[in-house]
Amino acid sequence: MTTIITNKPIAVDSLDHKHPYGVINDNNSAFQYIMEVKNYFKNNKISVLDLGCAGGQIIVDHHNLDDFAVGLEGSSNVLNGAGKHNWEQYYNKNLFLCDITEPFTCLQDSNETINFDYIQMWEVLEHIPENKLSILLKNIANHLSNDGLFCGSIATYVCPSGTHVSIFNKDKWKQIFKDNGFEMTEYIFKTLPRQDLLPHLTPNYRNGFVFTARKI
Repeated sequence: MTTIITNKPIAVDSLDHKHPYGVINDNNSAFQYIMEVKNYFKNNKISVLDLGCAGGQIIVDHHNLDDFAVGLEGSSNVLNGAGKHNWEQYYNKNLFLCDITEPFTCLQDSNETINFDYIQMWEVLEHIPENKLSILLKNIANHLSNDGLFCGSIATYVCPSGTHVSIFNKDKWKQIFKDNGFEMTEYIFKTLPRQDLLPHLTPNYRNGFVFTARKI
């Protein structure tokens, strides 16, 4: 049994909770992407944490492949979104409500903190206020195995909804990661979980980038 210890299950002060869009519309996954991640880890049963998981389809797909998979989402609006069926089946089993910008702990039956092989964040980091990035990255460091990977995407443009609150260039993001114990490098996979993220794989794409990070 998996337990999430948090004093703040819902990010009530988040713009994405107050004015939900992605959290109710996003429920993306891609089998080729999941298999590429698994192949990196020699196709073994892996442990995966998805932060800002929205509808949770990636987590459900990993779970159906016998991986240990956990998704955390900060807005309760997700319960009536595109992944409603996933949350109805896996709520408090594989999918949990949790404000990831506050300290949290993922525990296993043994009451030990779970160290994940792979942590992912797709189209989330730019939504996190700058003054909360250190707490978020500390949460990630606390739950990532020493040889694990942290991958995701970061948008670098102003969103019409105003929910992109940390809009920095790649060099600043690298420094933020370094200051919090991570080395950010180029994305190592050829596939992504969402078709609309594909431009991020283009080196000169100006609206964002994808990354791989490891603990220093």
